[in-house]
Amino acid sequence: MRALLAATGLLILLTSLNVGPLFAQNIPSIPQAPATPEEARASQPSEPNPAQGNAGVEASATEKGLLGVPTAGAVSPEPEIPAALDFTVPDDADRAESNSFKIGNTSILYDAKSIGFDKTGINYTFDGDIVLIGAGYVITADNISVDTVNKVMHATGHVLIIHQNQVFSGDTIELKWETSDFVIKNAMLVASDPTKIREVSQSILGLTPEELAYEAAKKARIQSLQKEREGMLENFRRDPANDPTADTVQRYTRLLEEDLITSKSLAPSLAQQDSERRKRFERRRIFWERGREEAAKNAIPASVYFRLRGESLERRDGNTYTARDAIFTPCICADDESPAWGFQADEIVAQQEGYINLKHPILTIKGIPLIYLPYLKLPLKSKRQSGFLMPSFQSGQVKNGFVYSQPVFLDLAPNADATVTADLFQKRGTRLGVETRYEAKTSSGFRYQAETIRDRSWLQQSGYRRDLIEYFSTNPPQACIDRGLTPSQCIDTEVKDILTPPSNTWRGKQDWEGRYNFAPRLSLVSKGK
Repeated sequence: MRALLAATGLLILLTSLNVGPLFAQNIPSIPQAPATPEEARASQPSEPNPAQGNAGVEASATEKGLLGVPTAGAVSPEPEIPAALDFTVPDDADRAESNSFKIGNTSILYDAKSIGFDKTGINYTFDGDIVLIGAGYVITADNISVDTVNKVMHATGHVLIIHQNQVFSGDTIELKWETSDFVIKNAMLVASDPTKIREVSQSILGLTPEELAYEAAKKARIQSLQKEREGMLENFRRDPANDPTADTVQRYTRLLEEDLITSKSLAPSLAQQDSERRKRFERRRIFWERGREEAAKNAIPASVYFRLRGESLERRDGNTYTARDAIFTPCICADDESPAWGFQADEIVAQQEGYINLKHPILTIKGIPLIYLPYLKLPLKSKRQSGFLMPSFQSGQVKNGFVYSQPVFLDLAPNADATVTADLFQKRGTRLGVETRYEAKTSSGFRYQAETIRDRSWLQQSGYRRDLIEYFSTNPPQACIDRGLTPSQCIDTEVKDILTPPSNTWRGKQDWEGRYNFAPRLSLVSKGK
């Protein structure tokens, strides 16, 4: 079967290959905190607020790499949750510890419908709408048991884990807290997906777009008040001999009061919550910030976006993922979209900011298997390096036939690179091209591009022209004779001048463009071809 796929898949690929949204799996939504009777009454259906739409990130148009080679696009940075905002710390913040347990030196916040302990009081069991936050993790599931002595967690049912820039989901998981190693059954890994991180901020932490806007405005107001106070203090330092006036003291006191009131104020969307639910969200945010500080000590490298799904997914050493009976794709897609293309393999081993190794991969497009390979290795790196770029294929033009393009990227320096491309034309030969780029400083640099080909089609046309010259040399055109030209004059002016092909057998072109800025309104520009 694999031999048949290898023999027939390439032809199908030439006409079917299409880069698009790829992967789909219903990742379970994150449950809210257990509702009290007051919350249940407050959560009765009401008129929808258009301002509170579904959070998401629109997929940008497919980016083009060097020489038009499609790429996976730029790395999506992990969003801050919330972005550079300081939440109000409640007066009873220390009570957050009462809803937490210790694993080593790490505190884990918990919310669940029911909580149980064994007779030793060191092992916990949670059931129903569970949320655990701590050590850089957000974990939700239907049932969770924690062994605090061996530092092992078992979770079953709609498992969802968010850890730094990664989202994991599956049926069951066994997690070792000390090493962060785990095994997930029927697993999905989504790396560098800001949409899921935003979903966490709105659901687990109780954030809404209105509150984020309020917090941003509050932070700007506090900064403005601090700047005004610092200005008043600086004026006093310059002239300390004179006591400040009563108006100055009153103004400074008012600024302090405004700062205190502003910093303690709550967003209307949060203030409208009942006190118990609001305190739950506040405690969760405290643990979220603590967890992020702890996780930053062992941060996972930021990576390109990809999805990895497998019958089982194992993580070892914090950044080595092994998936069996798995599917991999670098394409951005929504949860409800079916795969556009990807690789199905017996085993996949991946490392963020490293490589992904696929054993017996099969290229699939819309679920249709096309090409089998015994082994495939691909980079999963956001930083550029020298190597092969994604090839491209073309077909359908009679004059060219099938065309295969293979670019190679050369990282020459942090501010210089080159791309060498070989284009194999079925009917015309091999075209070689190079594009170099150099950046001297911001808005100053140089680009040079050249390509050449020994075109079989052009050589064939040159041969036809020589045959025509030879023919008309012995059979001058009658139109020349009618104008009174001698046969030799007719051949020289009417035949050879028009039909004689160039002597070179290689054809090509080149162009360049450069700019150097000496000053905001003074620059040197060079451009030509």
